[in-house]
Amino acid sequence: MKKLLNILTSVTLIGSAATSVAACGNGGGGKEPDLSSLQKEMLKGSEFISRLIVAGRHENLNYNINEILSIFLTPTPTAMNMPVSYKYKGESINMATNINKFKNYLAPSLNYYNGDYYAGMFASYIMGMYDNEFYDEIINGVDGAYYFRDTFSKKGNQGYNKNGNNAMGYAAGLGNDINLSKNEDRRNLAWGIQDTGALSNYLLNLGFDGANPTDTNGTAGVKTASAEGKKGGTNGSGYAWYNSILMSGKATQSVDFKNDKSLISNNKLKEENYIVANDENQSTINGNKFNSTGALITKVAGEQNVNGFISLFGSMLENLSDTKNGAFIMAEFMNILFPMITQDFSVWNPVPETQTMMQGVGMSLISNVWRGIKNIDSSLISNYPDLIEKIDNLNDAPTKFGLAHYSKLEEMYKTANNDKMEQGKNAKFIVEIIDELIKIYENTENKEEFNQKFFIEKSSPFYKAYSSIMEYIGEENWIISMQGKNDNGGINLLNFARGAYNIFSNSEIMQEFELIINEFKDEKNFRDLTNVQKNKFLELIGWSEDGYEEGSLGARLYNGFTNEKVIGQKDFADFFAGFKDSVANAMAKVHEPVLQYINDDKYWKVNNFKISTTSNTQLSGKMEFTLDYNGIGDVTSNASKQTKKVEVGQKFNPYQTLEKHQQKEIEELKKLDKLDEEKLKNSGKILGLEQKIITKDDLAKYDGLGNYQDYKPVKNSYKIVWENISKNQESPYWVITSLKSFNADGEEFYNIY
Repeated sequence: MKKLLNILTSVTLIGSAATSVAACGNGGGGKEPDLSSLQKEMLKGSEFISRLIVAGRHENLNYNINEILSIFLTPTPTAMNMPVSYKYKGESINMATNINKFKNYLAPSLNYYNGDYYAGMFASYIMGMYDNEFYDEIINGVDGAYYFRDTFSKKGNQGYNKNGNNAMGYAAGLGNDINLSKNEDRRNLAWGIQDTGALSNYLLNLGFDGANPTDTNGTAGVKTASAEGKKGGTNGSGYAWYNSILMSGKATQSVDFKNDKSLISNNKLKEENYIVANDENQSTINGNKFNSTGALITKVAGEQNVNGFISLFGSMLENLSDTKNGAFIMAEFMNILFPMITQDFSVWNPVPETQTMMQGVGMSLISNVWRGIKNIDSSLISNYPDLIEKIDNLNDAPTKFGLAHYSKLEEMYKTANNDKMEQGKNAKFIVEIIDELIKIYENTENKEEFNQKFFIEKSSPFYKAYSSIMEYIGEENWIISMQGKNDNGGINLLNFARGAYNIFSNSEIMQEFELIINEFKDEKNFRDLTNVQKNKFLELIGWSEDGYEEGSLGARLYNGFTNEKVIGQKDFADFFAGFKDSVANAMAKVHEPVLQYINDDKYWKVNNFKISTTSNTQLSGKMEFTLDYNGIGDVTSNASKQTKKVEVGQKFNPYQTLEKHQQKEIEELKKLDKLDEEKLKNSGKILGLEQKIITKDDLAKYDGLGNYQDYKPVKNSYKIVWENISKNQESPYWVITSLKSFNADGEEFYNIY
């Protein structure tokens, strides 16, 4: 299996068009302006992504931005699925909320990008440094593929995530069909790719320009690499994986650079004294320890790739609401737990796509209770002959989740022998059996022993039932979840499943599910539904602008998921909360030194925010605000004192690809007339050096070492503008079009590129 991929947060939401208005005011203690709920959520989404970008700057947390954007926006293809929903010292952390707001309202096409391929994010995809044409393919797609034209294959192919003829990360930024924006403010955003992260300019001047083309990142999450053909290609190269490559010394996988060729100590840094990261996440270059912040974030994201998927089950419950945004989240949550839009197994595509895989895991959370019941040995319930008989009368559970089995909802109520005679008959048996098991648990004096024998021991019936997905939920996670707070985790699981089997035994409710199944019988993936289709899905579950219609399928499920007065709801919530608890220890290692300074509102203040539209789809919509940061930062960097402006031309290559590392491939691309000679001539040159604004001896002082162990309080401010550059009202795409930096003294300071 390539990796467990995540689309839980890929919920597309397009707001309705409206007349543009202006709303402005002061945040953080000032008078709150009169904003609609949609405007507030747009601002929250844009603010969080702004935090990720601003925090990565040298003067702040000093990590290279690209890889961190991949972690939060495209964790699926990069296998860096950092848990964004977890507990820290008893406090619930849920970064998914604001990530959803950004993707739902401001860049919904990124949901297509976060698929079963191998491409990650570059800052240029969010920071609008290029002309608008650069963003056409991600906004509108081409034959169902969404990508950017920023790299090539050896044969000259551009674009990726396609069925063939894909790019492979070569000659990044050197194409003759892309140019930086004619607008100076937008052009000046070109620092976002290379001029962030520990010693990035210092190392570029030594000849290090990041990963090799076709490389994956350097984390433990990656299992395989891409290919030019049907696997979707990649943009993986250069600064896409700066933090993790420097941490590990090489890519985890690579198509074209293997064995000794993959080691940066044997190629790009062979003339320097480079050592991979130590136990404190610090790499060493020429005696300087550096990059512990970027290394720590990417290391944890890779290690927690599978757990990140599991922890999101908990966060989805927190994000359910009767708003349109919340309804879409619930619709996708429903489709995971109760697969309605699915694809059939194909011998030509034996490995499931992300949603299919998730549905297999999601439905297994329910179907494995059936399997666990059938696994109960009569010796465990020898004093309950009626219960033994009921279990004997129950048909075998649906086929185990696996590569060759795609989950179908009908298996839960329609296809087994009992269910062919009476629809939902097995489900009725299961509800009765669960009730009996709960009574036995409640009456037993040794609940710990009950829990061990039924749920936790490897020979226990429910452990064996869930063994097919133990790879994804993790044995440790399973044990923690089954223990619960007072040896009640297993009973929480049964109570949760009881509610689902009650649904399966109700023919009227299942008819509503079947309406949805029939409506979308020709579709394969909820993520890929058009906006019109998603709105139809909401209609079928009974949602409108007024909320859920009373008595509708959506209303009943929403009530069951969220109403604490409903029997089993608390058990349901507690069971899923266990998934968040299970990653708490791992996340504490990165939350305390780094992530809290991104996530916690006490370190950030928004002022002077303005918005020119009441709709996220409004063409040329605009919003702006000042974002103040008062957390910790890298005081080994003097970037906030660099007050001399650098001139950035349209032919500057922000990817800073060095031709000497791809000389053979670039020569072939030149023959195909694919590259821009002016960009080639200047790519890899630091503009601040070229314009004599900084000397090479001062590069390291500007860059900073990026070690969180040495950070101290800083205070910086940023004026940020976001605009919708899409011409397609069905697919808005908001990017940053201006970002200006000011230090504690109020002086504007500049990057050196």
